[in-house]
Amino acid sequence: MDNILWVTSFVFSVLTGIAFCAQEFESEPKYTEVNPGNEALLECKVLNKAGSCIWQKDRKPIGMFSGKYEWAGNPEDGDCSLLILNSRLDLDDGDWECQVTASAFDSRDQLTSKVAQLVVRGK
Repeated sequence: MDNILWVTSFVFSVLTGIAFCAQEFESEPKYTEVNPGNEALLECKVLNKAGSCIWQKDRKPIGMFSGKYEWAGNPEDGDCSLLILNSRLDLDDGDWECQVTASAFDSRDQLTSKVAQLVVRGK
């Protein structure tokens, strides 16, 4: 009887542990400096990612554009890191945030990273 209770408790804790794995940041973007024309990498990695990755600059959404803003990793695997190509002061200097949408419409596990400043140095 004790074995059945132990096995039942073990199975319950494993199942509830899997069911309640919420998205969380493994790493967030941080202050970065880059010379004009160079690449900048803003790291953002998410554990248990189930939503979609989004980036914002100065509180406005940024889309992925080949040759300018590209995924540095694979967002499907939780690597939402952003590669900024050919950095420009007028476009890229500012406050950046990595965001992940909720895993479901009724979940409250959406994420917003700390603000990370990207400084594009002057000439």
